[in-house]
Amino acid sequence: MPTPELPINNKKLIYQLLSGVIDRFFIVAVITYFFLFLVDTIWLGFVSANLNLTLFLFVVIISGVISSLLPFRDNTLDSAGDARGRNSVSKNGIWWVVVLGLLVSVVLFWITKQIGQNAIIVALAGGFIAAILAKLFILWED
Repeated sequence: MPTPELPINNKKLIYQLLSGVIDRFFIVAVITYFFLFLVDTIWLGFVSANLNLTLFLFVVIISGVISSLLPFRDNTLDSAGDARGRNSVSKNGIWWVVVLGLLVSVVLFWITKQIGQNAIIVALAGGFIAAILAKLFILWED
């Protein structure tokens, strides 16, 4: 017996559900990473003795990339009454995201330039994370 194909509405619902879950996972992962990093910085080795923060950062970056590529749309209305998705960002907002990402990248490179070629990777990753966070803060709606 062939399996029935999901109707289009169910596919959209599953897509929105997965997109929302990944979006929330990224937010929780970033907050958790920053908290663990802060604790490990204050009490040296307290977290890193039990958990590899580099691997955790890799999970945060991957979930951020997936979260930014899968737009979660809730079809709310803006102030003019037009339907818009949650991921609609104005040109001014996009400009600020790019500027913040570049600024963080430059500052991180300037701070870490003594470690050599790895400084470029650290700077790009930090700028990317800052840009994703800036996008999330711009889109934040209560």
